[in-house]
Amino acid sequence: MEDFALWFVPAVAVVALLFSAYLAVDVLKSDTGDERMREVGGYIYEGAMAFIRRQYRTIALLAIVVAVVVAGIVGIFGSEDTPEGGSIEGFDIAWRTGVAFVIGAAMSAIAGIIGLITAVKSNVRTASAATRSLGEALRIGLRGGAVTG
Repeated sequence: MEDFALWFVPAVAVVALLFSAYLAVDVLKSDTGDERMREVGGYIYEGAMAFIRRQYRTIALLAIVVAVVVAGIVGIFGSEDTPEGGSIEGFDIAWRTGVAFVIGAAMSAIAGIIGLITAVKSNVRTASAATRSLGEALRIGLRGGAVTG
């Protein structure tokens, strides 16, 4: 059972990423509307990018501080015995924990950035689709939002 989970979980993650990429490509190839829609969409995109730069700069600094604090706590309290009879020293666990925390925070940030960009870009496409059909607008809007999910 353990071997199954070892391969099943990453396989499901890859399938989810591929499906998300499919949704993003499908949304981004939709019509962007007339000149005025593209102009307003450009302003929204510009504001979103300014928000992302400011927010993620702050979050990156905070993530580094938290990673150091977590690694320090683990380093002080964390020594583990291995099944083979050896032990892993606190510092060895600590630096790995800190690196894992930073990698997790970076992956979360990447997911957030991709999701926000796709959502912002889907707005103008949804507005354009709404001029033609409610169903098409719903399809594009829901798919654009589902990329983050």
